[in-house]
Amino acid sequence: MSTWGRKLLVVATVGTAACTPSAIEPSALRAEVPNIGLFPGERMRFDVTLAGMVVGEAQLAVGEPGMVDGHPALAVSSQVTAAGVASMVMNVQDDASTVIDLTTWRPLTTAGDATYGKNHLTSAATYDNDKVKVRFQRNTSPESTLSFAFDGKPPLDAHTSIAAARRTTPSPSGSPSSNSTAASPWPTTS
Repeated sequence: MSTWGRKLLVVATVGTAACTPSAIEPSALRAEVPNIGLFPGERMRFDVTLAGMVVGEAQLAVGEPGMVDGHPALAVSSQVTAAGVASMVMNVQDDASTVIDLTTWRPLTTAGDATYGKNHLTSAATYDNDKVKVRFQRNTSPESTLSFAFDGKPPLDAHTSIAAARRTTPSPSGSPSSNSTAASPWPTTS
């Protein structure tokens, strides 16, 4: 696997791996939240099916805007669990939380807690421009740290990738147009 592939895999794994809201101080930012593709208070639930049978459930919840370390931010949490017959075969619980900077639309932190059968993984990622530092621990192994640089490109995690995919270009009337396309995941400057 290429170096770029390993970077993408680790960040995607961390991003899809605690569905507890992060400690964000509530503020009057709700009215000023830009369209990042996720909206305060939004919740989604999906059934995961395989060959027509429900094998899992996925949920996503968006918190209220607030301030984190001086940044206007929004917490997003997700959870995937095994369901139906699949839950009798293997215990699957995969939780992730991301704090998104509302100014840059980039992740500030990502935390994950995943159980697959007898395997357990906890992870925490911090982002600094084009760099990501991931701390993780598998089962009872010692904690490990990986660092990645994305050559000047800001990294996204699963939640900021979902936001970028859902973000639309508004029509002149201010509402999304029927032929909207995904906007850049980063604000443009004039």
